[in-house]
Amino acid sequence: RVISRAAYATLSSRVVDLLATGPAATKLLAEHLGLSRKLAVMILEKMDQSGITYRDGDRRILKT
Repeated sequence: RVISRAAYATLSSRVVDLLATGPAATKLLAEHLGLSRKLAVMILEKMDQSGITYRDGDRRILKT
């Protein structure tokens, strides 16, 4: 799937805001973004590749 850069920027900003309070499960992040888990994982994996977050089991943690 492909999303626009603007949509990715908006979604990743929302993830960063949520993760600033601590690690979060993929399910919670998907609900927060209003996306299916499958689409949320796509966004989160891109954020992992970009060095914004990293995965620890089913949780995502913000890199500092």
